[in-house]
Amino acid sequence: MDKQNPPPTCLALMICETVIEDRRTRNKSLINTFSHIHSLSFPCRHQRMTVYVCLTDGRGEAPLGIRMLHDNSRKVVVETKATARFKDPLAVLEITFDLRGLLFSEPGRYAVELFSEHRILATRGLQLSLLQTKKPE
Repeated sequence: MDKQNPPPTCLALMICETVIEDRRTRNKSLINTFSHIHSLSFPCRHQRMTVYVCLTDGRGEAPLGIRMLHDNSRKVVVETKATARFKDPLAVLEITFDLRGLLFSEPGRYAVELFSEHRILATRGLQLSLLQTKKPE
């Protein structure tokens, strides 16, 4: 990406269970948005999540990626890439990244980063916590 072709602007970065697209209108519904996961133990496996991204101000093709990493250790849980294709800078583009079977080694804060080449366009936090259960008296 050069000065003549700056990266797109991120309008939204959301974490949810799934995204449903209406076939007729192409409108999208984000189902079960969340920013916190509780687990009985660690490491834990999260079976399914979707990262929804909404972009504008793009020119032509723009490389994109989603990376999820632990804030303290910077250990990457997952990284995936895609290409955004803009017909014009006024276009609004919606992209979903389906993530399956993610393994989280420890509780704590994780960051979901949207990037284009080496520039971070947006970040969203995801907190993982150990679920405290009451012991019978």
